[in-house]
Amino acid sequence: MSTHLTRTRRLGRAAAGLTAVAGLIEIVVGANSWTGDKSQPTTLGLLTVVLAAVMATAATVTGRERTSGSSLAIAAGLAVPALISLTTAGRLAVPGALLGVVAGGFALADARRRGSVRRSIAHAWPTVLVAVLAVIYLAFGAVAGPIGILGIAGAGAAVGALSIRHRSRRVAAAVLVVGVIPFAVVAWWSVVVPLTAVLLLVVELPRLLSSPRPVSAAAHASSGGPVVDRRIR
Repeated sequence: MSTHLTRTRRLGRAAAGLTAVAGLIEIVVGANSWTGDKSQPTTLGLLTVVLAAVMATAATVTGRERTSGSSLAIAAGLAVPALISLTTAGRLAVPGALLGVVAGGFALADARRRGSVRRSIAHAWPTVLVAVLAVIYLAFGAVAGPIGILGIAGAGAAVGALSIRHRSRRVAAAVLVVGVIPFAVVAWWSVVVPLTAVLLLVVELPRLLSSPRPVSAAAHASSGGPVVDRRIR
């Protein structure tokens, strides 16, 4: 494992641990000046623990063989939840957030070493955007009271659609629509929730409903298959 990834794993795990502690303190202590006197400390504390779990997962999957794109995803999985935790746990989250951003920086350095970060971003930005929008849905669901379960379900549906799209694009599209729309309908009074739902559908539905790109002859040949000349004669 490279030096960058070793540091990413160690700092990422430490950041996740500190963030989880911040969330647990918020749950136990309740509203206080360190968290910004939040009106729903238990819910936000639980959300902070979830963010810590995301960071821990990103740090754990750091392995030996990585591409530029996967290292970039790990960087986002560490830095983005770390920054969000500052809004859920306030000053309690600062130590974990700082370590999370530093760990993400090491993962980004590894991504740059392995290939073109710009090319990886161009290829992966829709998936990353959907993941960020899902986190926003999750955050609003966590603080929306009883109807918030629809927001949490919608966030799960968005992530689930990403994970099953390679098996069945139509099923993934159905999961996305059925999971996302209900929360946007019941929270119509909010500008952010319906807008997030629209962005999720606009960004992801076209990709889910489009036909997969055919494998080129050169790529097929590199995988050991027969080369078929598809040029128009």
